[in-house]
Parts: sequence; structure tokens; C-alpha cells
Amino acid sequence: MKQNFISTLVALIASTVMAETAQMSQTNNVVTISTAKMEAIIENAGGMLDKPGTGLGVILFRNEQRRIPLADLVAPIEYLKKYTKLPIKYCDAEPSSEPLTRDGVRKLGANMLIVIKDDSASPSPLLVAPDDAWAVVNVATLAKDNPPNGKLASRLRKEVSRAFSFLCGGVNSQYERTPANYCSSLRDLDRIDMDEVPADLIMRFKTYVQGYGVTPYIRATYKSACKHGWAPAPTNDVQKAIWDKYHEIPTGGIEIKFDPAKGE
Repeated sequence: MKQNFISTLVALIASTVMAETAQMSQTNNVVTISTAKMEAIIENAGGMLDKPGTGLGVILFRNEQRRIPLADLVAPIEYLKKYTKLPIKYCDAEPSSEPLTRDGVRKLGANMLIVIKDDSASPSPLLVAPDDAWAVVNVATLAKDNPPNGKLASRLRKEVSRAFSFLCGGVNSQYERTPANYCSSLRDLDRIDMDEVPADLIMRFKTYVQGYGVTPYIRATYKSACKHGWAPAPTNDVQKAIWDKYHEIPTGGIEIKFDPAKGE
């Protein structure tokens, strides 16, 4: 299972421009490029741009609990930001008096909201209301057997990924023992092997959340933006050279000759 999952994830990573790889070499027919080399390639292509009109809306993770520091929870959120290209934010916050409604979510500055709270009165570790665009993760329920902090942090990261999956359209994965599979107890949660959502759900998120007004960023080099017709006017010499190449007007006309053999 893990081998298939890794293969899917590698294919996903390979589709991004900013591949994080080691150094320029070729081993076993696999070419890797150093960060410095990749940065040079991007610089020569005019730098990176976000396409106007993309990256709209906000998916907000609002951390209102204090048992586990936010810094210990952000790894799966940063993973989602990187591979979904969705406009995802997270913050520490005090408990809000805003009701959990669609209007309340908007007042908190989000299109979709995932609240991480500490509510000993609630028996559920996860509540999801897709119609109102919110999910709530409850650390108090995850801590009811008094686990050590490291185990509690692991549970909370997995539950945060589960909240995102259920709210954002990725209910089930083909891979086993991931945050996007059946889970009905703390024992089930502890058996999950990973904190991050599996790679086969990434595209589902990107299309599903558009119904909430959230769209992924389209990010490309200036050269690619020129090629596809949405690059802004150049701001430096490298971009100007690229711009001139793609907007060059032909100096000579096109010669069309009559071919008697074809009668045209």
C-alpha cells in the first residue's frame, strides 16, 4: 500500500515546478536538480507569477485550543497548502462568539472554516457541517485517556487532516490507514500511519471547494505566462527579453506559391 501511495505522491510532486530535490545528477535513470539550479532556471524564465483571478477565497484553520502549540500542528496544513495550491491560512485565536453558520464563517474572514477547540462538554472529536462551511476538531475528546503530549499532538494532526478531508470533498481514499479512511475510535485513529491526507484526494479538493468560492492558485514562470497570454507587462530586463520574443511581429510576409500539380 505504501509503495503505491508513494508512487502517486511522486507523480504529483513531479508536476510542480518547485520540485524539492538534491543535486544535479543522474542515477538509475532518475535526474535530480539542486535547489540552486532550479532557482537559476526559474530566474532565467522571468520568475514565478500567480495568474490573476486565481487563488480566490480562504480556507481558515482557527486554533482556539492551547494544549498543543500551533507549531506542532501545522505540518499537515502546510502539506495541503503546497500540493493543493489552495489559499489556506491558519492562526491562533481566542474562542469566538460568532455562531457557526455560513454568515459566521464569513465574519471570521473565511469561505470555509476549521476550528480546533478544547471543549470538554462535547463528546465528539470531529463535527462537520458542509452546508454551513465549517468543521470543528475537539482536542478534549482526543485527550480523554490522558495520552502523553506527543501522542495527543499526533492524534490532533490526523484529526485536522480528517476535518479538511470531510469538509473539502475527500471522504475516502484508495489507500489504507490514512486520515481519509473509516475511523470510529481513538484506537482506529492511533492505527493511522500518517498525518497528511493521501495524494489521491488532492484533485478532488481542488474542484470541490470551488462551490464555496475557493479556487487554487495557478502559478507559472513569466515565460509560461507569456506563452499562454496572461503575463503582465515586464518589470525587468529578463522579463522584457521574454516578452519581446513572444510578442515579436514578423518582419516578412508569408509567401504562398501556386502548385500546378495540386491545381491550387
